[in-house]
Amino acid sequence: MGAGFYVPSGLTIGNFAMGDSGISPVEWSSLPLGSDASGDGFFLSRVEIFPTSINLDGPGPFQLVLFDVIADPNPTTGLLTLMENGNALMVASFVENYININLGAGTVNAYIMNDPAASSIDFSALLGLEEQVGKVNIEVYPNPTSDIINIRSTSNIDLVEIYDLLGQRVLSSTLTEGIKVSQLPVGVYVLNAYSENGKVTKKVIIE
Repeated sequence: MGAGFYVPSGLTIGNFAMGDSGISPVEWSSLPLGSDASGDGFFLSRVEIFPTSINLDGPGPFQLVLFDVIADPNPTTGLLTLMENGNALMVASFVENYININLGAGTVNAYIMNDPAASSIDFSALLGLEEQVGKVNIEVYPNPTSDIINIRSTSNIDLVEIYDLLGQRVLSSTLTEGIKVSQLPVGVYVLNAYSENGKVTKKVIIE
């Protein structure tokens, strides 16, 4: 789930917050697509961690996610331009405009499966409910847990962060063993582990 759009040159997006869709903000990220005469392109993408049913029945509008347009100083006005399917930045970045925007006649989905200009990508596995970026592989155990968690990894982990479903960071640690989580309320959380090779996102259940 996602969409491509332009922001004025020099700006970026971030500070994701939950919209009325109920999708956790930690599932959203922005991918820079490059720049052209229309501005700086971004692809707003969701990696599903917590299965969420979304009812889009009705006149709308529907808030999938809320975010800020960021600059220094922050802008008070501006224009976000939605990218059409077939946009050159979208094709070159191997992403599809999932909301199927087409501002002209006809409809074209431009992504690697049906656009010759996109060439091809090799992959070994689909990420599904867990996002693994770079060459980092980790195991979080025990999970579920009520006391501590440990992390086993093929890479040196520099930082571990745990977020609740509202996107609030509730724990940060440089440890990989004996991370105490008994102080956290019972529920489902998102664990991000960072190393020089990338980031891994795991779902953690506190009992």
